[in-house]
Amino acid sequence: MPLKVWVTWLFALWWLFGGIHNYMNPSSFLYKNKSVLSLALIAAGQLAWLGYLLLQSMFPMALLVLIAFIFTWALSYRQASVIKIGQRANDRQKYDKAHSSVSLFKEGIHAGNMGNWKESIIKFKMAIREDPYNSEAYYYLTSAYIELGNWYNAKKEAEIGLENISFNDIWRGRLLYVLGDALIMLKEDAKAINILEQSLQYKDRDSELNTNKIQEKLKLLRANQGNEIRKATYKDPRYKNL
Repeated sequence: MPLKVWVTWLFALWWLFGGIHNYMNPSSFLYKNKSVLSLALIAAGQLAWLGYLLLQSMFPMALLVLIAFIFTWALSYRQASVIKIGQRANDRQKYDKAHSSVSLFKEGIHAGNMGNWKESIIKFKMAIREDPYNSEAYYYLTSAYIELGNWYNAKKEAEIGLENISFNDIWRGRLLYVLGDALIMLKEDAKAINILEQSLQYKDRDSELNTNKIQEKLKLLRANQGNEIRKATYKDPRYKNL
């Protein structure tokens, strides 16, 4: 059998395998990372071989190559379309979750403004479940626990939030600030000093207001007078029943 016949069979089987592979294995789609130019070159090479066979009057071989070419690219195109549809659906799902998270967050804010801290905690947790990177929700969830005097859960949620949100997020500084408050009330003064010092690195519209408070707390903590902060906190009417 002539060499060109062997080559034709080899190419045809290879193209057929490529089409079947793309169809059966969308996660490892052969052509998904290739540029338009490289795909065009692949198709041009296949068509060039088809043209060569036609010029050589090898019509049965040319027919085989044509069938393999159409079959391969039809399956590849179909699978590429499926992948694109899946990506769009995934993007839509992410958008819906983010939108839901914002709505739940607003409901949590409203509940907090009404003094219903337990309801606000539920809403903030639901918002975080929809969007684990919602930095504002972590901050207000921690603050809600502090309003209830639940220092342990305030610390827990703040630490989870710090693991998930970006180091460049402006809400990270505020979350560090409220975590410092929770640590002070839990008598973890050494950790509180470290956390409050970190919070000073973040500047936002409330930085001037909070900087003075942070510096005052750090001064007392470094002088081993954390109990003074705790006594002052417990005098707050919010914590009269604690």
